[in-house]
Amino acid sequence: MRLLSDNSYDIRQTIVVCGSARSGTTWLAQTLQSVPGSAVLFEPLNLRRVARARRCGFRPRTYVRPGTDWPEGELLLGDILRGRLLTPWTVQEIRRFARVQTWIVKFIEANRMLPWLTERFPVRAPVLLVRHPCAVVASQVAAAWTGDVELHDADLETDFPAVKHVLDAVETPIEHRAARWAIDTLVPLSAPGPQRWTTLFYEDLVRNEETLDPLFDRWNIPKPLAVGAHLRKISSTADRRGTGHDPLTDWTRRLATDEVRRVLDVTHALGLDFYGEDPEPDRTRLRLMP
Repeated sequence: MRLLSDNSYDIRQTIVVCGSARSGTTWLAQTLQSVPGSAVLFEPLNLRRVARARRCGFRPRTYVRPGTDWPEGELLLGDILRGRLLTPWTVQEIRRFARVQTWIVKFIEANRMLPWLTERFPVRAPVLLVRHPCAVVASQVAAAWTGDVELHDADLETDFPAVKHVLDAVETPIEHRAARWAIDTLVPLSAPGPQRWTTLFYEDLVRNEETLDPLFDRWNIPKPLAVGAHLRKISSTADRRGTGHDPLTDWTRRLATDEVRRVLDVTHALGLDFYGEDPEPDRTRLRLMP
């Protein structure tokens, strides 16, 4: 069957899944694809794969201030969120082509524009998936994931002065990866409330599928019975070496003590101290974020 996304599609049905690279966004998007009539649009702002994103002026991890008027970017994102950017790359997660009632747009490029995106587009409340920075860094190293990421951004450093001080001090590849995670996380978590998205800890999702219940309630979508089975699967982009290990603690054996310290020094320098040497987040510290 053909995959259809015609002019009658309602953007208010779209679900956005975002998070840092290797934070579990593919796994979550594949799980949400158990919603009847849904389909995943995969990484539509990947600059290597989507020429239109380059032409519109998107950069790696584009930062967009709330209130920014950017017609070219809005036009592209509008097409993305309505499922109109269909290429072999963006539809790679779709196994059955049919009429789509709910697009699940999964991208790691959205974190730094999330406040602006939700200001401009009436999508369902997006999911911001946050995972321990040491786990993210360890997974990136294990998967030989690099990505095209520009660390410095003049507008971002004006709005977040501490970022420039941290970036000027980073030296090692581990610290650079930690800085990317920190900026990806700092921008959305620093947005004034009430937030138009739901922040979800990867660790909570691994431990308990009921973590998704508030999401489905907020979306007014019945939680599919298949969600639990999907959560127990390994995502298509996961590092499959050492299967059977605990995804919450595996980083403790992959990263040296000095590497853990470097990661946490960078993230804590930007006030993101709700993750430490414990694999689980300290949720009380997250609530202290501005």
